[in-house]
Amino acid sequence: MRALNRNQHYKQLLDTRFLELQTAVAKADEQARVDMETHADIVDRATSDFERESALSRKALAQQAIQTLMLARERMLEGTYGKCAECGGEIGTKRLQAIPWARYCVKCQEKAEQA
Repeated sequence: MRALNRNQHYKQLLDTRFLELQTAVAKADEQARVDMETHADIVDRATSDFERESALSRKALAQQAIQTLMLARERMLEGTYGKCAECGGEIGTKRLQAIPWARYCVKCQEKAEQA
C-alpha cells in the first residue's frame, strides 16, 4: 500500500472511530441529564445516581479516547504516524489495522506493559 493511500486508509479508520466516540459522549450526556431528574422514591434516586455516574464515567473514557485519536491525526500531519514513539521503528500494518491510534510497535508496547 502506498504511503498516501495507507495514510488515507488509517485516517478513515480514525475518523470513523472519532464519530463513534462523539456519539457515545452525546448519549452519555443525554443519559446523565435524564437521570438527574428528581425521583420521589429513594431506590429510584439511588438507581438514577448510579446510572448518572456510570454515564459520566463512559463520557470521560470516550473523551480520553477522542484525545488519543486527535494525537494520532496530529502525527499524520507531522509525518510521524506509523512510527514507534519509543524506538522510531515502523509500527506493523496488522497493529495499525487493529489499533490505528497506536503510538508504539508491539515490542515497545510489551516492554511498557511489563514495566
